[in-house]
Amino acid sequence: MPDPSDGRSTLAVLTATGREKVDDATPGHVETVHRLVLDRLTKAQTRQLREITKRIAEAIDDGDAWKPSTPGVSAS
Repeated sequence: MPDPSDGRSTLAVLTATGREKVDDATPGHVETVHRLVLDRLTKAQTRQLREITKRIAEAIDDGDAWKPSTPGVSAS
């Protein structure tokens, strides 16, 4: 559906069936991420990754920081 606050964007909305598919896929996805990513890192690298992802999550949670910028308006 179109984003009511930003016509340049589209919002994706999961149906109940879509939510079930996500829920069904989650355990396999988590196992795959562990096997391909996390299991290959040292404890120090895992701590670094945790800190990096924490900072990214904080930036995303920071209001509108994640939204697309307005064309012709520079970020300062």
